[in-house]
Amino acid sequence: MMGRLGPVHHVIEGRSKPVLLMVHGAMCDHHNWDRLAPHLVERFTIVRMDMRGHGQSPGSADDCSMGQWADDINTLVERLDLGKVVLVGHSLGARVVAEAAARAPDRVAGVVLVDGSRLTYAEVEEASSAPRAITSFDLLVGPYADADIRAEIRASISRRSRSLFEEIADDLKSWDGARAQEVYSSMAAARMPMLVIQSTYHDRVTSRYSLTRAEERSPYLDYLARTVEHAAIHVVPKAGHFPMMEKPADVAALIADFAGRLREI
Repeated sequence: MMGRLGPVHHVIEGRSKPVLLMVHGAMCDHHNWDRLAPHLVERFTIVRMDMRGHGQSPGSADDCSMGQWADDINTLVERLDLGKVVLVGHSLGARVVAEAAARAPDRVAGVVLVDGSRLTYAEVEEASSAPRAITSFDLLVGPYADADIRAEIRASISRRSRSLFEEIADDLKSWDGARAQEVYSSMAAARMPMLVIQSTYHDRVTSRYSLTRAEERSPYLDYLARTVEHAAIHVVPKAGHFPMMEKPADVAALIADFAGRLREI
């Protein structure tokens, strides 16, 4: 079922609890979850939304911010009467769902971060004069995606405007530097259930690369492990930045196990 509340376009599938509310990354839309949803819809209710300025949700660059997107999520949860939801966010969306959970923890059963990142690290800030790594399309997608997935991602990104991308990039960097630590610390203090699904790593001076072993770790994963000690961390090896498209069955299995346990709490 498709719908719209205010500016937010959303698609609802399934009937079972808990509800999994899925939030895409920058310059993308709810179709990024198309390959994943069929693996979960028989066991859960799936809500996929387009953030403002993305997909079928209108919005200019001025409408787009981490706080506004987080408020849109919480408004959607309240107005659709979804109960306590599991928020699933990819890339930029991982930050947005974390912000939404920090703002309204009573509405959130758990949070899933899919290939997120944090671009401001204490050890990197001292090297602020170093050139920022530029991520090409090939580095963003990674070496493992097939031609169909590459075409889907390229088509989604090409529909977005340059001004929107620049606005998002600035807001993302600001959130990473000024807000991320507070958000993740609050989730740790509240013992908010968290699942981290990771396939790549990059930072301000490191070009994105794919993790190749299930036991591999990165500075970002080490940071989350220190900050949110109870978080469950899983690496999906040999996948690019869109693991839910490249390895949907593997990612779905991790999410289903996590959400299924929350159902029992």
